[in-house]
Amino acid sequence: MTQAALDSRTTLTGLDVPFQTDQVTPSTYNPLNFDVTWKPSLEPKSTFLTEDGSYLPVFASMHNDTRAQRAARRAQPPVVAPRPLANIAFALFTAAAVASPNPSSYYSSPLDSSPTSRFNSPALGHYHSMFQHHQTTELMCFISVVLPTGSTPRNSDEALSSVDARHWKFALDSEHSQLVDASTWELVPRNQASNVVTGKWVFKIKLNEDGSIDRYKARWVARGFSQRQDVDYTEIFAPVVRYSSIRTILSISNAYQLSLFGLDVSNAFARADVDEEIYVQQPHGYVQYDSNGKPLVCRLNKGLYGTKQAARLWNKKFRNCILAHGWKQLESDPCIFTRHTTTQWEIIGLYVDDIIHACSAPSIHTSLLDDCNASFPTTSQGPLTWILGMHVKRDFKNRILSIDQSQSILSYIENCDLTPEPGRNITTPMDEQWSYGSEPKTDDETAHVKSR
Repeated sequence: MTQAALDSRTTLTGLDVPFQTDQVTPSTYNPLNFDVTWKPSLEPKSTFLTEDGSYLPVFASMHNDTRAQRAARRAQPPVVAPRPLANIAFALFTAAAVASPNPSSYYSSPLDSSPTSRFNSPALGHYHSMFQHHQTTELMCFISVVLPTGSTPRNSDEALSSVDARHWKFALDSEHSQLVDASTWELVPRNQASNVVTGKWVFKIKLNEDGSIDRYKARWVARGFSQRQDVDYTEIFAPVVRYSSIRTILSISNAYQLSLFGLDVSNAFARADVDEEIYVQQPHGYVQYDSNGKPLVCRLNKGLYGTKQAARLWNKKFRNCILAHGWKQLESDPCIFTRHTTTQWEIIGLYVDDIIHACSAPSIHTSLLDDCNASFPTTSQGPLTWILGMHVKRDFKNRILSIDQSQSILSYIENCDLTPEPGRNITTPMDEQWSYGSEPKTDDETAHVKSR
């Protein structure tokens, strides 16, 4: 939250009690912004006043009428009459506040730290009847629907209305800034484009190996299905390293005591030059217009995620950079590169933009990092602990290296809604004596079949 936004909330006018801060700390993403913890504040009854000084009927009914009066009104047949223009007023506060034993005040917080509590309150059960009996009068919405912390939004509207909105806003700005700084496109009038590829924002929460949140990632991607062959793409194939090759690199590194590192290329696809004319929509939320008020389109200078040839262009860019520094490409796996002398030995495995580097000394890894940074921005992720959904554990002293995919399995189980209830853990996902074509014998097997 910026200082201006913070000042505007703490000096609100028209409320009996403005929002009050509990704790204000500099943001971990931007030292000019702040992370704010808010104190609960009272929402006055004046919020529900109309222009003539009376309260909204739905509020007056809920506040003054008894349960018996509301039940009697529900028993009356609905009145069929022309519906007047609704005067929609929005009052955002938690559902638990509606069920508060003190009906004269309503509680709200500008940043709810536990949004799931809004959906567990029995007060939600009254909203259907509330709206049913006031169909011909004012309509009032009491619920602010937001995504819980750690949920991945499907679009920018969900992202910017979630409790993690500040993280997603920073991710959006960072992605747009990186694309602009890399000269990914130039803006041209729409009539110059033979075909405009649509785009969308894609959001993803990057997790650490223990399942905790590492960072929030937003990416502007083109919808490649709207490209036309021989108009804005031709060749699209791009190789990736085999999983068996990854395991071979890990095995060789363990046998010869080679150090393992991970490399990350910032916005890798935007570092490769395009060899065809491709026009894409501007990122939503950052649209610029011409003098006639019409939106401009992006003519790509670099690759963009989502375009059909983006992976091929990046692979070509990386391969040319590596071969220029004395590396050799294997014929058995075109995404494995080697370089060795009498004193050192290196191996690189490339899976799109995920890079694994095995070398005999950390100084050699630093040298590779410098070579890559000369062509595209690259950072070292340090000793390899995580690659392609696999957790890597290593014991140099005993020459033991192990990999597991427990976090990927847990994520899959959670996404398929197969998480076992407490006390129902099972040793195997299905009957050990099961044969193809037979019916499931247990509830766990039935759930497994339905999820397939």
